[in-house]
Amino acid sequence: AAAAVMRSLQKLLGIDPDEIKADKKKNKEGKKWGVEDVLKHCTFNDNILRLPDVQLNPKSYAEVKKWITEAGGKWNGGKIQGFTFDFDATRVAGILMSGKRCNLKQEFQFFSTPPALAEWLVSLSDVKPGYAVLEPSAGTGAIIKAIHKTCPEVVVDAFELMPENRQTLEKMINVSLVDEDFTQGVPRLYDRIFANPPFARNQDIRHARMMYDALDPNGGEMCVITSRHWVNAPEKECEQFRNWLHEVNAETHEIPNGVFDESGTSVATMAIVIKRNKIA
Repeated sequence: AAAAVMRSLQKLLGIDPDEIKADKKKNKEGKKWGVEDVLKHCTFNDNILRLPDVQLNPKSYAEVKKWITEAGGKWNGGKIQGFTFDFDATRVAGILMSGKRCNLKQEFQFFSTPPALAEWLVSLSDVKPGYAVLEPSAGTGAIIKAIHKTCPEVVVDAFELMPENRQTLEKMINVSLVDEDFTQGVPRLYDRIFANPPFARNQDIRHARMMYDALDPNGGEMCVITSRHWVNAPEKECEQFRNWLHEVNAETHEIPNGVFDESGTSVATMAIVIKRNKIA
């Protein structure tokens, strides 16, 4: 009966029994540890974060798994028996093993653009060889990949804050990683800008206005994903943004709910397309 109760508890907490396989020979000291203690006893080698070789109580393990998953780790059983990462996790593992939380999505507001949505966003404009193209919050390059499907030879200037994402971008062909923070200024004006900026605290609408300033006034175009918060929000900043969109003759397109679910957010979104008038 006790074993059945334990299995039910593990299932409720989302734990795979293989991940905390009970070994009678294991040190039982770990049953008393909280999440910080467990993480401080982890090891990190070959980009794999491994738990200490002790018995853990299911509640602490569930919290440890949550923290590691937030930091980009994925459990791998079999011969690996540890958490693996799709990037060089040296920095992230160091933070975790010091007993601190490292929620990458929350810290960097990174919610990857689903490939199909990225391709649709790029289809709202056009990209030609020789164009100056910018992705100001490039993430792991989903939108850049969509741009290169349309025009493989165009070089895309990219900005990205998250160090782990920058590692990915550095390996991509025809990508010029300009700097970390787009809001600190751009090196030139652009013919096309495609973006999915962070949404929190109206960052998306602020970024959109900065992108407009980075467009070539002689026919530059931008396609940007935003939340729908600004549409009806009473804040002065949102009201001013609505008025500004009217002034620049922006087009808006609602994105179906649920599109970003696979990226870990259910925020309602839309796309804004703005074309700067050509100089007569």
